[in-house]
Amino acid sequence: MGDIVMHARGDRARTTMMRDASFRADGVGRPRGRDARAANVMAARAVADAVRSTLGPKGLDKMLVDGAGEVSVTNDGATILRGMDVSDPAARMVVEAAATLERELGDGTTTAVVLAGELLRHAETLADDLHATALAEGFRDAAAVATRALEGLAREAPGGREEALRRVAATAMASKAAAPEATRLADLAVRAVLAVADGRRADLSHVRLAKLAGRALAATDLVEGVVLDKARASEAMPRFVAEARVALVEGALTAAKPARAATLRLADPRAHEAFVAEEETRVARAVSSLASSGATAIFVEKRVDDRAIDLLARSGILLVAGVGGETLSALARATGARPVANPREVGEADLGRASLVEEAREGGAPEVLVTGGGGARSVTLRVRGASEESVEEVARTLEDALGVARTALADDPIVPGAGAAEAEAARAVRDEAGRLDARRALVYEAFAAALEEIPRALAENAGRDPLEAVTAVRAAHAAGRRDHGVEVATGGTFDAWSAGVVEPLRVKVQSVATAAEVATLILRIDDVIATARREDLTGRSP
Repeated sequence: MGDIVMHARGDRARTTMMRDASFRADGVGRPRGRDARAANVMAARAVADAVRSTLGPKGLDKMLVDGAGEVSVTNDGATILRGMDVSDPAARMVVEAAATLERELGDGTTTAVVLAGELLRHAETLADDLHATALAEGFRDAAAVATRALEGLAREAPGGREEALRRVAATAMASKAAAPEATRLADLAVRAVLAVADGRRADLSHVRLAKLAGRALAATDLVEGVVLDKARASEAMPRFVAEARVALVEGALTAAKPARAATLRLADPRAHEAFVAEEETRVARAVSSLASSGATAIFVEKRVDDRAIDLLARSGILLVAGVGGETLSALARATGARPVANPREVGEADLGRASLVEEAREGGAPEVLVTGGGGARSVTLRVRGASEESVEEVARTLEDALGVARTALADDPIVPGAGAAEAEAARAVRDEAGRLDARRALVYEAFAAALEEIPRALAENAGRDPLEAVTAVRAAHAAGRRDHGVEVATGGTFDAWSAGVVEPLRVKVQSVATAAEVATLILRIDDVIATARREDLTGRSP
């Protein structure tokens, strides 16, 4: 393992992890066996070290600076990992596993990466006495013991499902910049998830985030509908339309263009006038068709001619132009409207409904709100903050809360947070180690120590003595106080369950499983071979 080089490329800060050795197909300069394993372990641990200090309610932030000098400050592990340009193959395995966890569950990435790094650190020490296969098998078996302990610790929140969602969402926000508003923002996130839920499933693509800097964080709110950072096309158009009939137009609302590039020369001024008149007639026909359909609010994906804007304004129709395809799809879901490519073909059956379409202005910036739609539920979280950077961080925080609330909605059981779940799992693994032979017990002890790295990091990141904190938590669990985790304010322990600091069981189980899988995969590698060309595992060239 060589250096970790911080540099910027493209539009975001990146960290490149590079090895000094040149991996060649002929084997020259290529590490093998113990050297290869040591290099892989060091690379993976470097990734874990990059995010370890962000863990917990007192976790520190990372500053990401891009090539243009744009700055973003975050302690969101998934965001930091996404910003890394990791060229080292072992480190990339850790980053990709974390990305999968984030995509599937919306939380647990930092925990999984830290656990993987600790498992590999302990494995490096044990590698002198134990074969890599024995270490890998031991880690898999210990992960199964930890999973059973976590499942035995889980139960449903006393306040019911909605209260459980609020608790897990607030816990996910505890370490973020929005922590002072965690309770209120968690409630907004839960309301958003429940608004788009179908039974136990919630499609978060129906939850949009509209960002606006220059307002206090407390101004962040939830709109049951779609919010567009646009203005109506003309001040002459109505500012709001009640009980709107909504039409959606794909493409532009302009005179038709020829299929091929062409030059038209008109020597006669009258011919030019006739040509212009025909163009205006086509636009007028399209507008007439839209008006005849009964539409009172029209959203167009691309540009709209000035002539069309004027005619629609005279007809008392509200028009919003430049609506992106993704937003157009959101409007279709929310209102039940069917997007139509040719505006002259819009009929009454293509129209959707909205209780209100209105233009609002907040701090001088226009917004168009479409609420009370007649289609599937769609909601928008209007994210506010003092600066662009703070707005982005609040948005990331809300995305985490939405993801973990979605996970908790799908799976009821939750477990205490603050390191209590990991401490209980470590106790169970250590108890099991006492029933095994000495060599296998060493692996289990290493797994238990890695699990205790979570409460250790929580205390250390809060400026507390990590050894005292881990000792206190271990003693509490040995005495049967299974819900006790690290109290970051004092370095002692507290009942995390009673305090409402909880996390979904599924996130904890998958974090442990991901860490064990990544660690065992890396441990089993004893050679790194650079191929002459890229080939997939079947031998076929891509």
